Amino acid sequence: MASYTQDQKREIIKWRIEKGLSTIKLSKKFGMNVESVRQLIHRYELHGEKAITQTYMDYKVEDIIKIISEVYEGSSKVAVAIKYNTVPGRINKRIKMYGKNVYNCPKERNKERTKSAMSNPKKVLLTDSDKDLEIKKLKEEKLELEAEVEALKKLRALVLQRNARQLKKKQ
Repeated sequence: MASYTQDQKREIIKWRIEKGLSTIKLSKKFGMNVESVRQLIHRYELHGEKAITQTYMDYKVEDIIKIISEVYEGSSKVAVAIKYNTVPGRINKRIKMYGKNVYNCPKERNKERTKSAMSNPKKVLLTDSDKDLEIKKLKEEKLELEAEVEALKKLRALVLQRNARQLKKKQ
């Protein structure tokens, strides 16, 4: 649909509403793919004028997770694209980028990435110093988590002891 103007899209919708033409007849009349016409009509029915004036290409991470999850739960990419007023190709791109592990989505865009790095996030090259910093950061985080686990174990033991004492007092 990207190669058609808003006026052309409005004309298709107008013909559909006023004359009740089928998607096949509309596609022949306007020289468009039948599936593109069908998707435009469905998006218009769901989103109104926004289906013509804007289709969403970028979403927040939460929305990307929701969209990809719906596809993995069995909804078709076309149905999900119509629901979120986007195009199936954009959903395919997100799925290729993040795969089934959709929670690998970046939390926020990294403005410093190059265009090639954005097209394939696995090819982001780190310098040795960046790798060392990342390793150091991960080791520190691991130590913090281990300390937290130990503190929670001690707390649990204290709670169990207190509960045992209270139980003895009641008897």
